[in-house]
Amino acid sequence: MENAAALLLASLLLASPTVKLPAQSPTASLPAAENAAPHFTRFTMEQGLADNWVLAAIQDKQGFLWFGTEGGLSRFDGQSFLNFYENKNAPNSLSNSTVRGICEDPDGSFWLATLNGGLNRFDPATGKSEAFKTDPDNPAMKDHLLSLISICPDGDLLWLGTYHHGIGCFDKKKRRFTGWFPFREDERSVSNSFAFNTANQVVKSKRLPGILWVAAANRGVARFDTRSGAYEFFPIYDACSTPGVSAMKLAEDEQGMIWVATWSGGVVKIDPATRRQHAFPYNLPFWKNCAFNRNVVTAILEKSPGEFWVATEDSGFGIFSKSTGEFQWIENQWSGESPEQDRNCQGLFLDAQRRLWVLGVVGGARLFDFENPSFRYVSLSKNASLTESDEVTDFAFDPRLKILYAATENSGCLAWSERDGQLQQVAKPLPGG
Repeated sequence: MENAAALLLASLLLASPTVKLPAQSPTASLPAAENAAPHFTRFTMEQGLADNWVLAAIQDKQGFLWFGTEGGLSRFDGQSFLNFYENKNAPNSLSNSTVRGICEDPDGSFWLATLNGGLNRFDPATGKSEAFKTDPDNPAMKDHLLSLISICPDGDLLWLGTYHHGIGCFDKKKRRFTGWFPFREDERSVSNSFAFNTANQVVKSKRLPGILWVAAANRGVARFDTRSGAYEFFPIYDACSTPGVSAMKLAEDEQGMIWVATWSGGVVKIDPATRRQHAFPYNLPFWKNCAFNRNVVTAILEKSPGEFWVATEDSGFGIFSKSTGEFQWIENQWSGESPEQDRNCQGLFLDAQRRLWVLGVVGGARLFDFENPSFRYVSLSKNASLTESDEVTDFAFDPRLKILYAATENSGCLAWSERDGQLQQVAKPLPGG
């Protein structure tokens, strides 16, 4: 028997995440669950991770998890980490310890995008790496160490997001770079090439053969035709109608809409056919004032056909609804020791078990198992006829309607809606109790 003022409801996080909206969100607030404790497991250098700044993650065919960090490449077997670093005295080591992108080849080897170390082919069986640092066939890049951000596999080709040269193409069979496609050729060698020629992410189109979508930093989103080498740009505007909002990551849905994680614009939806765009900031006042360092969404990852996981710099991570534009933040995702650090999330990754890994700047990697049961205390004391001594004799939860029905000893049957938090009496008590 339980006191009706605090009925314990067990629910799966996958179906019903514990959520909370910021106080100044432009969307309606959802009911905040009390005493919620989502299941997190944190992995940092204390557990053996190469560095606490985690930049990329992948799971190989054997089931090992690999993390690209600021200070090395880490393999995780579920129990411990094995790390690989740049070693100037070992010619077959990584060419640079900062690994920003990882993709697995059909033969089991990895391709790594490194900072100032170019492209690496890494053999996980031997731990040896082969580096492709420069492009001697390109006079403009002959002495330039390649600084890479991301990798997009495309058959025998790898499309590379770079810091200063737009996107590049590497032929795996020929073992050479075959083309460079800067956004603006006249600005590739000047000081602001970082702003105008940075490709934060390259993604193959789901619907259009030969088309790549590029998160082109301050240029917004770019559609790149691999056959012609031509770009079409979609600048992203702030609330002051000024272009230049930076595209960090992006995702294409089944309808062909492009959803962009942006710096200062929240999530932005772009319709390539009409070129119309709509911004969904999670902090509306800052967006209206065109604040540069707010509404920073660093990553976007499909959760379901109607939802995305999103990571931010100041609000941790949560769920974005395509239909409503609402952001739902996962509660209790930061520790009491470093809440500000935990709010700064830079990446998201789903493993083979559909568990979410949240990649942080200084907080390492956090595993969020949203299929692990979490518990909520649902207060029924709002019912005027309910007394502290009243007891719940039975309860049932309707997952389709998301309604909790509670049979009480003296107050009849109560219904609590998870959707709006409303509590009402649906049946009076029988005569005699």
